[in-house]
Amino acid sequence: MVNDDCIQQLGRVLIVRCGHRPLDGESGSSGVRVSEIITRAKSGKARTVLVDVTASPYADSGGLRWLLHLKQVAEDNDLTFCTAAEPHSKVWRNLTLLNAGFSLYDDLHVAWQHAAHPMRHASSLSALA
Repeated sequence: MVNDDCIQQLGRVLIVRCGHRPLDGESGSSGVRVSEIITRAKSGKARTVLVDVTASPYADSGGLRWLLHLKQVAEDNDLTFCTAAEPHSKVWRNLTLLNAGFSLYDDLHVAWQHAAHPMRHASSLSALA
């Protein structure tokens, strides 16, 4: 069962909010299994899965495995995957240490903007180079 309190689709971006609970176990702190997230993304014609862990105090090994699995399954289904985490938090640190190629943003709004309009941001970045 998909918990609509923690999943929201804005345009082509499916946002999974993990809330103020630790990121742990087989459904992260969102209470939603990976298969349910992917099904919801595909049925809503999302192009991106954005996981918001900005309020999570920490991520244990089970939560990190859940996040890695979600990233892999999303990419296997041709979905872009990105994560928003509080800078300098335990979750940010753990995701950085994994060195698993996470698209990591320090703000949910910035992550959503980038996910919703990737070409706009790519052109503005190339103009800065």
